[in-house]
Amino acid sequence: MTNLYPWLKKNGKSKGPFPLNFAANFKIINPISTTMKFFNTKLLFVVFILTLTSFLSFSQSYDFSITGVDISKPTGYSVGSSIPVGTALDELSFDIGNNGTNTIPMGTKVDVDLDIDGSITKLTGTLGAALAPSTQTTFTVDCRPSAINLSFPTTAGKFTICVTSTYANDPNKSNNKLCSQYTMTSSSSGVDLAVQIGSIEVTNPTGISQGGNIALGTALNQIQFIIENVGTQGLGSGSSFPIEIEVGGVKKTTTLTLSSNLLAKASTKITANCMSSGLNMDFPSSPGSFDICFRVTSSLDKNPNNNRHCQSYTMGSGTVPKVTSMSPTSGPIGTSVTIYGSNFATSGNTVRFSPNTYGTITSSTSNQIKVTVPTGTMTGPVELTTAGYRLNAGIFTVSSTTSHTITALSPNGGLIGAEIKIIGTNFDPNAANNIVTFFGGQNATVKKATPTELTVNVPSGAMTGPVAVRIGGITVMSAQSFTVFTTPTMVITDFNPKKAAIGQEVTIDGDLFSTTGTNTVTFSGGAVATIVSENAKKIVVKVPSGAIDGYFTVNNGTTTATSPQIFEVENGPVITQLTPNKGEAGSTVKLIGYNFSTTASNNKVLFGSIDAGLPIVNPNGTELEVTVPPGLSVGKHTVRLTVGGTTVTAPEKYEVIKIFIGVEEEVNYNSMKVSSKDGLLAVKINAAYYLNNTRLNVIDLKGTTVYSEDLNTNGELEYETQISSELTPGIYIVSIQENGEPIMSEKVLITD
Repeated sequence: MTNLYPWLKKNGKSKGPFPLNFAANFKIINPISTTMKFFNTKLLFVVFILTLTSFLSFSQSYDFSITGVDISKPTGYSVGSSIPVGTALDELSFDIGNNGTNTIPMGTKVDVDLDIDGSITKLTGTLGAALAPSTQTTFTVDCRPSAINLSFPTTAGKFTICVTSTYANDPNKSNNKLCSQYTMTSSSSGVDLAVQIGSIEVTNPTGISQGGNIALGTALNQIQFIIENVGTQGLGSGSSFPIEIEVGGVKKTTTLTLSSNLLAKASTKITANCMSSGLNMDFPSSPGSFDICFRVTSSLDKNPNNNRHCQSYTMGSGTVPKVTSMSPTSGPIGTSVTIYGSNFATSGNTVRFSPNTYGTITSSTSNQIKVTVPTGTMTGPVELTTAGYRLNAGIFTVSSTTSHTITALSPNGGLIGAEIKIIGTNFDPNAANNIVTFFGGQNATVKKATPTELTVNVPSGAMTGPVAVRIGGITVMSAQSFTVFTTPTMVITDFNPKKAAIGQEVTIDGDLFSTTGTNTVTFSGGAVATIVSENAKKIVVKVPSGAIDGYFTVNNGTTTATSPQIFEVENGPVITQLTPNKGEAGSTVKLIGYNFSTTASNNKVLFGSIDAGLPIVNPNGTELEVTVPPGLSVGKHTVRLTVGGTTVTAPEKYEVIKIFIGVEEEVNYNSMKVSSKDGLLAVKINAAYYLNNTRLNVIDLKGTTVYSEDLNTNGELEYETQISSELTPGIYIVSIQENGEPIMSEKVLITD
């Protein structure tokens, strides 16, 4: 795939980076020359995206006209000018106008022939916006070798550059072609110094891409560029000439002395020290675009048109955002994708999938953006625009709805023969149908397969690199690399939970952790966790303040291992426990967790669909107490907590139990007293009538009868008995039945 963005421009300034597969629509049709040609656009009134593709027929008639053909780079050559032989052609521009009475709609295809001294290249463009009558648009053709590689004639004499509109249904052909004439002349000097286009780059500080964004306050230390001699005569070692350096409008001039010969057609890289010990130059102190320019001059150089070149950069206000990863990197249309990084804007973001389709963003935080893959997406790069910066998030591979994905390797390193799990989606449950290949071409036997997990052993001959899974002819590659160890090395195999709040415990599983207290667990963002417990295979930590979404590491004092998956910080509420988890309607239950509101009214608790309401007692951020709604039916109910618009569910359901199995005491004037006597449970009954056919049952809170006996009341009004069975500590219901019907009961608590 050809990378177009270095030369695709808008109004003379780089719009990049653009998708790496933007060239997918660019082709040459029946080319006169055999060299593939690409060009880029410059927007004046409407946007043109030019492509070299197959010629299309149009049913609508439009009157296109060519109104101008010019050499835009190198500058200084107007129509009719003389151009020294050997001058490089960098950029052409021409105007297309609408001479008709109808507006030409956006998306209309426009065909042109570009003719330079008899060498014709066919080009096809698409209107990016409507073109009204009597208006025109100007666009440029990047002719550099790194683009479509067009050039001036190599011999002296007159020549023409012509552009012809070949739109099929143009009713007026008389204005379709325009030519500009120039003259190639022999240079009076063989020396022709030029600043190589595209060679200017900031090399210190590192990490600043050409045309990229720079955080305010960053110090400029060093710039590099390339001087090339495009002439036919060389310059000897010791030759000196001035160099003008410009940063954001501030100019400095210095003298360069060649340390070696600069031969014809050769080049040399120049480094400019911008620190106080050198040129003492710095980046602009206010946000916005600026240029870094270099100009070289020599008394022997008679061609000044290529002596100066500029590279645009942008100073950003605040901290520059950065993308660290994207997950998953493949899936069907509609897949939810998370872009991880730092310093993202929390609103106003866009995510562009290839080609020019924008996903629906479902959530944005400073360190992650979730987006849905839109209809029309093709396999290609993903571009995030946030806080005024355009960032490459990686390549997303579009698959069918039945295609599989790989989201993690667990662990992501190990010895030959070690067992690992490949985690993802849409794997074949039939193990034999999943072909797993390690880097180096070695296949692994799948021991166990589920739709979301494959278990394999690292095969002999495997090398460090990504792991591929092929199912039914479709191969998916892991975004992570698997590291093959040659000696036993500490590794993280898993961790749980995968998402947790600050202060919540996370259990890290692995091998060869330190047993001497030298383990250090560092979360993304640089925060170091407090270790609760540790041994060679397990570490329990609390998520530290300052942790952000991303991979975490464990250092055992000698080795560092990285988590196999991204850990996510839960910023919303989390319920970890209900205590107790069962009881009567109207009783009190405590919710334990994280990120609760300390303001009672900001916490909303539901049992099933019934709001527990207020009061909510003792909300301190990690605990709160609430009353189970009176009248809540017997059975298990889902407990939900809403804080600040975020709703979470407890890990277990709350069970409402029926405490009184029979009728309550003193109904119909019957009464019962349960007490302790001689280490046994004594039950004394006072009846309102003579009792017959009575039975005593002891029932636990699960409704299980743990003790039962017939009572020989013999028609008495009073009766006393002792329960001989030993009952374990807990709450019980003592129930008296007559003729199978409960007549009295009492709740008792048995303690040690």
